[in-house]
Amino acid sequence: MASEYEIQTWMKKATPFVYARISDKEQSPDEAKLPAMKHTPIKDQIESMKMKLKLLGLKPPVKDKVWADVASGGTMDRTGFKQMMEAVLNHKGRAYIVVSEPSRWARNTVRGNTAYEPLYERDIPILSTSDGLMSGTASEPRTNVQFLFNIKQGVAESERGNLIDRVKRKRDIRISEGILPAGIGTLYPFSRTDPLDVINENIHVIDLPRKEGGGGAAFGRLVVQLTAPHGPTSEAYYKKELERENERIAKLTPDEYATWYAFRKKWRQLQKERDYDSQKDGPIRSLNRKDVDWGLKAAQRYVNGYLRYPFSKEYRDTMPSDEQIQFYLDNYQQHLSDKDKKLYIQLVGKRSVRR
Repeated sequence: MASEYEIQTWMKKATPFVYARISDKEQSPDEAKLPAMKHTPIKDQIESMKMKLKLLGLKPPVKDKVWADVASGGTMDRTGFKQMMEAVLNHKGRAYIVVSEPSRWARNTVRGNTAYEPLYERDIPILSTSDGLMSGTASEPRTNVQFLFNIKQGVAESERGNLIDRVKRKRDIRISEGILPAGIGTLYPFSRTDPLDVINENIHVIDLPRKEGGGGAAFGRLVVQLTAPHGPTSEAYYKKELERENERIAKLTPDEYATWYAFRKKWRQLQKERDYDSQKDGPIRSLNRKDVDWGLKAAQRYVNGYLRYPFSKEYRDTMPSDEQIQFYLDNYQQHLSDKDKKLYIQLVGKRSVRR
């Protein structure tokens, strides 16, 4: 008989039901309105679980057997969780649930165990891929593993408050420096004309009759044509940019808008002068250079907040001065994001990347 710490033979042919969860405090502000499955931490969780299942020689989950929630682990009243429970309890054949760690199932041991009871009776265990623990069931008790599984839920419950405080302090520091926890999109520094200027100067086209070449579709085509060859390629691009522009105009005073606009122009010009688009979603990175502009990548982090949210209380006072920008450009190694520090080590080497 297999050890209770080992993957059971029957699981090789059983159906995995994958469940991922993050709390609302773990989500990025820019992803707050997205469906749960679109959140970056959720996608990362799911990918890590898929990789572990592959390493264990278990079947990969099919798309309609993966659920996720952005919700507290202290409650079991979660939409994705309830859908997953209904699906697995109505499933014909052997099945098990996959989570990345016990606390993703629940942070409250009493509620977590109560929710697990019908699965326990149906011999549907929970597999935690981070540590290989699998909960016990009526016919396969796994007493020791179940004990550890419950402990990890309980520890997570007590640690979560401390973790949230640490995350909040770190986030507050980054916000005070103008660092936004997400990209803002390219400003198209190499386009023939600034797309924002094209939008503002030709917005009247939307209101013209179609027979006179007006309307949204015509306007979208015009923006693409006037910014080519290195401007936006989607004719629907203007919609989001116009929405953001209207928000800025509504929330900023004329002087505040003028200050923001001048800074945006200055930043876009800096990208052109250094021949590098420091945002990852531009049509091209550079016209001529082949290397990465690490200084611009570092400095980009400190302008994103103000460029994206010049009207918010968090970012309206974070516009960096010319001296600050130059400092980031010159001392980029300690100001790169953690992800870019790793990339720097891979591409350049371990030359004094200070953390």
